[in-house]
Amino acid sequence: YKYHFYFGIANHSAVKANGYYIFAFTREEKIVTTDGEYEVFVERYVATDNPNTPKGSILRVGISAKTDETDGEGNPVYKEIALSGAFTKSGSLYMIERTYEQVDKLDDEGNPVLDDEGNPVKVNGKVLTSAYYKIDLESAESLGEQEGLPTYTAVTVTKLDATVYNSADGKSFVEIYSDKTALAVVINGTFYFVDETSYEESTKTYTFTLAGGKVYTAVIDDDDVATFAEAE
Repeated sequence: YKYHFYFGIANHSAVKANGYYIFAFTREEKIVTTDGEYEVFVERYVATDNPNTPKGSILRVGISAKTDETDGEGNPVYKEIALSGAFTKSGSLYMIERTYEQVDKLDDEGNPVLDDEGNPVKVNGKVLTSAYYKIDLESAESLGEQEGLPTYTAVTVTKLDATVYNSADGKSFVEIYSDKTALAVVINGTFYFVDETSYEESTKTYTFTLAGGKVYTAVIDDDDVATFAEAE
């Protein structure tokens, strides 16, 4: 394990002096799945002066996949997977891997932005492919009366490949899994958790009940373009 200590400096106006505070005292853990295919990285809070951050909260996460290479001692080499995001839901940790269409960055007048060498600057456009990694971590038994943070003892990784449906303007999209469900949806650039998904095959319409109670539909046309609308 590795431990990290992050601190900050704050000005106390009452006494006109600067003081130190603990932003985070964390532990970094790396756990390999039983089959050896993935290595999961988690950095969690052991202590902090922030009352809104409970002990055990996650600060950083990452996941690496096994390659065909080995190190000098014959151990497998893992390559980090570039993640687009992560979240927790129903007790599981989800890490998101996406690839994007590369498009020109435009200025306020709609003209391409150029770099120092005169080449167009590229930015992410529509989502092309998506995969979610469902991470289930097992912790050691309770430490009893001790106040430490139990370590992780095992991890299970389930890869969920998805079919991506974008809106015509690229501002909205949803990732649908093989069982015709979705964990989340992005509508006009805003990310929403999905509590329930239904699908009407005759009309190629998905209906999403969001965590906040709103209901949206996505109608998929013959070109796999989605039209999103809030249900009345």
